[in-house]
Amino acid sequence: MRALLTLQVFPFIIALLFLLPGCANYYKEVTPPLGSNNERAATLEMLKSEDRVFILREGNKAFLMQEPVIKKELHKIDCRLDTLSSLHKLHLGLGRKGKMQYKKKIAADKAVLKEVHIYTDPGNDVNLGNFSLSFEKIDKVEVLIKDKNKTGTSYFFGGAGILAGLGLAAIIIFIAAYNPKE
Repeated sequence: MRALLTLQVFPFIIALLFLLPGCANYYKEVTPPLGSNNERAATLEMLKSEDRVFILREGNKAFLMQEPVIKKELHKIDCRLDTLSSLHKLHLGLGRKGKMQYKKKIAADKAVLKEVHIYTDPGNDVNLGNFSLSFEKIDKVEVLIKDKNKTGTSYFFGGAGILAGLGLAAIIIFIAAYNPKE
């Protein structure tokens, strides 16, 4: 009878383990201060030196800024605008589940950590092809980086949940298999 009860409880335990919280990787937006045109140029040059992918955001449209050239003395950035590949669309929906999550084993997800989103007001007549953006028209710059605190917390609680689930499963199996009359 106890063996039969153990076999009935086992699928429940496996289902419980799948419902426990898992470990997730998170990213966050860092918004550097824009300041003067010289400070904007310095910020953009630093980000370019980090081999980041520049993405122009105008209203609800997004464009890949290919081959950006920062012209400090002219207070502008020149580039060629192209359509955004699926490799760089994760942040448009605020990551997986809309919670700024990414999967580190999926290259398309991990690419989010190399993105810089440059926001400008809608109505700037943005089209594909050669484009020049004046520093004054930049409303905001978002640099996407790994959120180490949130990711670490997720791994801690995910691991604790799995250990608690395994401990509960061991207790249930022990209780189901224990027979004091034998």
